[in-house]
Amino acid sequence: MFENISGSFELKEEYDRLMREKEGAEQETAFACNCQKGYKSERKQLKEQKDEAARFDARLRDKARLWTEFYLWQLFHIQANMEEVSSTTQNLQEESQEMEEAKFQKSVWYIASACDSFVLGNAGVESKRNHAFMR
Repeated sequence: MFENISGSFELKEEYDRLMREKEGAEQETAFACNCQKGYKSERKQLKEQKDEAARFDARLRDKARLWTEFYLWQLFHIQANMEEVSSTTQNLQEESQEMEEAKFQKSVWYIASACDSFVLGNAGVESKRNHAFMR
């Protein structure tokens, strides 16, 4: 009855329609806000994943660099060992050659001494023969 007297009954339909529009707009705003929060959250998660992937790639590069350094270190020591073995082998070959030369010189000296003894021994025999023959 109050509505009939005040004339607000005629505006009730428009009021209800506007109220529904307002509620619909509030729902749309809440939905948009939730979507925006979801997008921000998803963007944050993607950024974190990107950062994690970048850190992982950096660690992979570090690992590859460390393995390269390790292999180069091994190659350096292998080369140093090869040079040492080569030097030792060359020294041993020189010593062996010197020993062979010394052995050969000793044999030559021994043979020369034996020949001298033989020649001197025969010379004494020859001189005795010549001496005996000349008499």
